[in-house]
Amino acid sequence: MIDHCASCGSELIWALLKGKPHPFDAEPQPEGEYELEPEFFGSDRQEAWRAQHRGLTTNGGHVSHLSTCIQAKEGCEGKQSRKACPDKPKR
Repeated sequence: MIDHCASCGSELIWALLKGKPHPFDAEPQPEGEYELEPEFFGSDRQEAWRAQHRGLTTNGGHVSHLSTCIQAKEGCEGKQSRKACPDKPKR
């Protein structure tokens, strides 16, 4: 499922990274170091994505949106305004 960043409007995919929701750019990039795999919970229906760090490969991969969002330095990772953060999906 594609979502959009509330700050910059870029397309996002939310995936579990170390057990927590994390935004990734929807389109794979040559410099991407993450592979997004479907996560299933007791059925054949996909419930979430799981991110696996695999480093640089010739095929590329997904990139954390926090490293590409033009607004990320204004609040996503710091304790500043939460307005700049993409909206996390509700658990």
